Amino acid sequence: MAAEAIEEAARRKNDPADLINIALERLVEGSYELPAFRTPNDMAATIRARVNEEIFALVADRLGQPGPAARWHLQLHLASLNSQFVARIRTEQGHSERHHAGHGERPFSPRSPDY
Repeated sequence: MAAEAIEEAARRKNDPADLINIALERLVEGSYELPAFRTPNDMAATIRARVNEEIFALVADRLGQPGPAARWHLQLHLASLNSQFVARIRTEQGHSERHHAGHGERPFSPRSPDY
């Protein structure tokens, strides 16, 4: 009975505490003896993992396998994002160095002898 309650709830909730509470509520409603904490905790972890795998597999099936063109576009997009990130870091570093150079200070570097 508790396993059925956890399985049903795991499709709507992901927090183990919620799943355990639902199982315990179902057991209390049915006037069953409550098990040791470890039992519903282990059940919740096992059932939740299985249900999550089923959900992830369903999502992956719906997305389908990307073809070579999709992979190429993804790689191109990631490379573009990386280039933008690197350019921004360099711009910010250059601004920082110019700012400190004008004030007679040198920028902090973890490789500096002061570190």
